[in-house]
Amino acid sequence: MKKKSILFIADLHNWAYHHLVKTWSNYLTDYDCYIAFSKDYELSFSEFSAWETFYSNTLHKFIPKPFYKKIHSSRSFSYPVHKKNLVYHVDGMVLIDKNEFDIQIDLAYYFQYVSKFPFNSKFKLVGIFTDSFPHEGPSFDGYKQQDTHDLDRKAFYENYLAHYDGILVGNENLYQDYQLFTNSLIYSTGIYLQEEFKGNLNVGKSEGLIIGWTGNPKRAMKGFYEVILPAIEELQEKGLNIKLKTKFSGPYEELLDFYTDVDLIVIASEADTGPSLFAEASLSNVPSISTKIGFPQAVIQDEINGRFCLRDKTQIKNIIEELYYDRSKLIQYSKRIKKDYLMKYDNKLMAQNLMEFLKKFN
Repeated sequence: MKKKSILFIADLHNWAYHHLVKTWSNYLTDYDCYIAFSKDYELSFSEFSAWETFYSNTLHKFIPKPFYKKIHSSRSFSYPVHKKNLVYHVDGMVLIDKNEFDIQIDLAYYFQYVSKFPFNSKFKLVGIFTDSFPHEGPSFDGYKQQDTHDLDRKAFYENYLAHYDGILVGNENLYQDYQLFTNSLIYSTGIYLQEEFKGNLNVGKSEGLIIGWTGNPKRAMKGFYEVILPAIEELQEKGLNIKLKTKFSGPYEELLDFYTDVDLIVIASEADTGPSLFAEASLSNVPSISTKIGFPQAVIQDEINGRFCLRDKTQIKNIIEELYYDRSKLIQYSKRIKKDYLMKYDNKLMAQNLMEFLKKFN
């Protein structure tokens, strides 16, 4: 029997959504999985003259280029039209000119108004993977000329999610939020190369303390410069032997052994679906101090496998200092955290959630 086809829409090659698709596709063996990238179909906003519109939309056929910019009838934006669609088979990333699919999954809600896609599908699903509201991402909808961040959650759902056949969310908090509006909902996520993270069996056993942090420190919602860095610097000024180990960019594969000498991570996010930092550290036996967001809220049992904190420099500093002097607690947390994380967010469990949900669209 011919396999059903799924087209995933991600933002960029080898970025978080692409990694998520590669993780899911390992389990979705009953489907042919494809991926396209919104960046390849991105809108460009500008004011175009009548002549520019005519030239771009009519004379392009005489120009031997692989794509052209088509101008919308409003003459306020353009978008690329590729003579061959840029679609890749997820397995091997082979380029395929294809535009008909059984299911299309937009992994971010804003793709629908920042890009224009030439694909057709029987069912369309959408992903919400930022545990904050308004959700992160480009907020201006050029089609409707409105800012999505001006809408309350109900209006946002009705305008930008209700027309989809189903919603995928990244954690239990988001599931509860959108269960108020629809039953066609599932939570599923995944950590790329989950099995390849190298376990750290030496947490809390060295003289000093190494605190790890990965991600984009410029995102204020993460609280790196506002909360985490000042807390650690103040402890260092007190004479505590604490080092901060960071990774802000680089190949994903470098994260697999990043945590092998890390004793603790600190998360001060205001809202986060994951963060992946928590998942990666947990898979490496490294416990966390975290605000009650995303994965940590579902996994951490306070003072059993980690610690909860407010987004407060003083409280974070006090907890770090406590664990600095009481390594037995840190070692206790380390022994529990991987097992407890996998009980909630093992890729196999998350993929099973997704596979069960997709049966609705066969």
